[in-house]
Amino acid sequence: MIYTNKSVSIGVDSIGGNITSFQVDGDHIFFPQQALKENNELKIRGGSHICFPNFGSQKNPQDFKVQKHGFLRERPVQISYGSSMYAAYVKDNFCRIDGMDTDESYKFILSHYEYNANERDFPKFFPFSFSLDSTLFFLEKGFAQVIKISHSGNKDVARKSIPINPAFHPYINTRMSRVAIDGLEKERIGFWNDSSVDGLSYPMASPITIIREKMDRKIKMQFGGLFAEVPDARIVLWRNYNNSPYFCIEPVAGNSHKFGTEYGHFLRPDQDSVCAWMKVEVE
Repeated sequence: MIYTNKSVSIGVDSIGGNITSFQVDGDHIFFPQQALKENNELKIRGGSHICFPNFGSQKNPQDFKVQKHGFLRERPVQISYGSSMYAAYVKDNFCRIDGMDTDESYKFILSHYEYNANERDFPKFFPFSFSLDSTLFFLEKGFAQVIKISHSGNKDVARKSIPINPAFHPYINTRMSRVAIDGLEKERIGFWNDSSVDGLSYPMASPITIIREKMDRKIKMQFGGLFAEVPDARIVLWRNYNNSPYFCIEPVAGNSHKFGTEYGHFLRPDQDSVCAWMKVEVE
């Protein structure tokens, strides 16, 4: 489904609440989601998805097993569309995004997902009950996306410490051009279109600005919530092959090597919820 507010258009899938497209003034800021042939295999690339409960591949053996980038992106979600005063959202969700006006009303797309471990045939798959709400707020030239991770609303389910390592996985549309990024290091860093970038990792930084060669617009990205709170939060850069028409810039709340271990990050029993957010604006 495509949702539009003035100059901004966002496609959202009922599977995972995945973003399938993001345009500003008709310009594809994200590489549109599609099947691409890579190494003689068809792979779904593009848009942006939420990695939950984990980012990357599970590195440490546990009494549960999760797939690469988690399972949320493949699960059906409930989607609703509306508008609300931002002050009401902050009051109800305890999540505040930098630069959003509490006195303003914003149109939003809400994706809701419930996971009850007790109803699974194989509870050791991920034996933790939770709910996740993803809210996309339309901005003048972009959007803000916040995920709220909560303990299950089922009062019969005893709260546990839930291992979480959430991330966003946006595919920036580069049209096979050179990409430069300001904000990750003291000096601007650049990547040629013929370079493969696989898993370069930098300490969390916000904001960052993306400059695409021969493309007029700059893309500003900001990150907060868990991305600002977790000490080992990172930004991971990824491009699968030379001359790919996309470039991924992925904020990750925590170190994936620690996921599920005593050194990883958790939604604790004494916490009702936690949130993480990403803001993408075109300049």
